[in-house]
Amino acid sequence: RVDGHFAAPYRANQIRALLGSRAQWKPEEMLAVQKDVYSAFDHFLAQQVVAAFDKQKSDRPQLREAATVLRKWNGQMEKGVAAPMVTSLVYQQLLKLMIERVAVGMADTYQSFMARSVVEKLLRERPPGWFPDYDALLLRCLTGALDQGVKIQGSSVARWDFGQFQELRIESPVAGRLPLIGKYFNIGPVPMSGSPTSVKQYTRRLGPSLRMVIDLGDLEHSFANLATGESGQRLSSHYKDQWDAYYAGRSFPMQFGKVDAKDVLLVKPQVQATARP
Repeated sequence: RVDGHFAAPYRANQIRALLGSRAQWKPEEMLAVQKDVYSAFDHFLAQQVVAAFDKQKSDRPQLREAATVLRKWNGQMEKGVAAPMVTSLVYQQLLKLMIERVAVGMADTYQSFMARSVVEKLLRERPPGWFPDYDALLLRCLTGALDQGVKIQGSSVARWDFGQFQELRIESPVAGRLPLIGKYFNIGPVPMSGSPTSVKQYTRRLGPSLRMVIDLGDLEHSFANLATGESGQRLSSHYKDQWDAYYAGRSFPMQFGKVDAKDVLLVKPQVQATARP
């Protein structure tokens, strides 16, 4: 059975475009695909907002600053950049207004993986009956986004940091709550790149738990790494020994035929004879 919960096509399209851009990929080069943060949706939304601003000609300085930031942006959802935070906040405003047009009072409960595709379709086709002026709608959403963003990161839009807007926190559900020492069991907060529509899919609620590249022609050329480490014991050297590589987008060779082990645990099972009745 098909339940209808399909994802928007942006990530799949970007993966297909990256893989089709060249031939003879090497396993280590696939990491560049896994950590790609381009968002076609956010790039499209930024262009729509800029076009609406140019038509409306607002005198508000922050609107001009935001339009300048979006105008020169390349669609990369990178930490340390303001534009991705602007488009994320604009999308939230826009989605809420669109939902209220068809289901009053349901904006806070509406959930759909295809929501961004619906928003893009409406902005491209601009059907009558939804909104009388889509450019005015976009400028209204940009104004609401700026009002919200100022409360979070201050009045200078150009200095906003998307990475701080969606910080990553990995918390130990038990030890992380201990008084005084709990923080030593947790990781973060750290600024994070990525978006729901980029290959590196990241939001405040989800992210890649591991990365893996399998070379089916030669398994010895495969790579993998976890988000933190192999051990759940804080005093172990493996508690978060893979964290730096995960955060930076590096990985480790997977060993199959020849294993270079630093430590060996040898288990010798013993069979006990049982007496027969």
